[in-house]
Amino acid sequence: MENKKDKVKLKDTISIIKKSWPYIKKGKKYIFLYAIALSIFIGINVITPLLSAKLVLNITNGLLDKVIIVAGVILVLELLRNFFDFIGSIIYNKFYFILLNEIQENLASEALKLDIREIDKHSSGVFIDRLTKDAAELSEIFQMIMWYLSRIFTNFGVLGAIFIVSKIMFLYCVFVLFVIYWIEKVRIKAWFDRMTENKKLREENSGLVSELVRGIRDIKVLNSAKDFLDKMMDKIKTANQHQVNLMVSQKKYSLLSGSLKDMSDFMFIILGIILIKTNHLSIDNMIVIYMYQTRIFDLLTSLTSFNEETKKFTLSSKRVFEIIDGKFKKEKFGKRHLNHIEGNFEFKNVTFGYEKERPILNNLSFKVNANETVAFVGK
Repeated sequence: MENKKDKVKLKDTISIIKKSWPYIKKGKKYIFLYAIALSIFIGINVITPLLSAKLVLNITNGLLDKVIIVAGVILVLELLRNFFDFIGSIIYNKFYFILLNEIQENLASEALKLDIREIDKHSSGVFIDRLTKDAAELSEIFQMIMWYLSRIFTNFGVLGAIFIVSKIMFLYCVFVLFVIYWIEKVRIKAWFDRMTENKKLREENSGLVSELVRGIRDIKVLNSAKDFLDKMMDKIKTANQHQVNLMVSQKKYSLLSGSLKDMSDFMFIILGIILIKTNHLSIDNMIVIYMYQTRIFDLLTSLTSFNEETKKFTLSSKRVFEIIDGKFKKEKFGKRHLNHIEGNFEFKNVTFGYEKERPILNNLSFKVNANETVAFVGK
C-alpha cells in the first residue's frame, strides 16, 4: 500500500514540474549554463577522492616526490572546483530572479481575479504566504535539488571505488546505508505531514498580522487592542507549539539515526581489522576505505536531503498552483473592452449583492452626466 502512495506522490511531483515548465523555460539559458558548471563540479568531486587515496598510498610507501606532485594536482582541482561552484551560484541567482518574478507576477494577476467571497472566507495570510514564502521556496528548490543530485552522483563513485577494493566492505556499507535511509525516510514523511499543518497555522498568523498593521488605527479608536492581541497570541502560541513539536519529533529520529551511524562506524573498524587479520584486506586499502567512509555518509545525507527537498517542492508548488489553477473561486469578466466612452451613465432600479440574501445595492437609480464626478459614501 505504501508503494502505491509513493507512486501517486511521484506522479504529483512530475505533474507539478510540468506545470512549472512555462516559468522555468524563460530562464532555460541559465539552466543550461548552470548544468555545465555543475557537471564540471561533479567531475572534479569524483576525481579528487581518488587522488587523495593515491596521496595516502604514496605517503605510506614513502614516495615523497610523488606526494608533492599529487598534492599539487589536488590543489589545482580544488581551486577549479571552488571557481565553478562560485560561477554556478551566480548563474543560478539570475535564473532564480527570473523564475521568482514570473511566478509572483502570475500569482498576483490570478489573485486579482479571486471572487470577493473567497477573500472574505479565508484569512489574508492564505494568499500572502503563497505569494511570498511559497513562491520563493518554489524558486529556490531547483538549485537545492540539483545540488543534492550532484553530491549523490559524486558519492556513488566512492561506493564504486570501495566495491573494487573490497566486496565485503562494500556490502556492509550498502547495508548500513539502507537501514539509516529507511529511518530517514520515515522521519521525512512525519516532517511532511506536520509541515503541511504548520503552514496552515502560519498563514492564519500572517493574516492576523496583516489585519493588525492595516487596522491599527481602528483598533486603537475602538479600544480593542487587548482583545485583538489576546486572539492573535492564542494563534501564535498554537503555531509555535506546533513548530516545537515538529522539532522534537525530528530530533528523536535524528537521535536514532545518529546513534546507528556511530555504532556502524565502530563496526566498520572491527570488520576492517578482521579482514586484515584474515588477509582479505591490506592495511593500505583499509586506510583508503576509511578515508572514503565520510563520503559514504555524505551520500546518505544527500539522498535524504534530496527526498526532503522534493517534498518541500511538492508542498510549496501545490499551494502556489491552488491560486493559479482555481482551487479558489474566481470572478468572470466580460471580454469586451471600451477604450473611449462618451455620453451619460444611467442606472435604473439596480439591485446587486455578492449573496442573494444580503443585497449591497437595492433598487438603486441614478444618472451621471458626461464630465461629472459622483461619489457614493456608505456607513
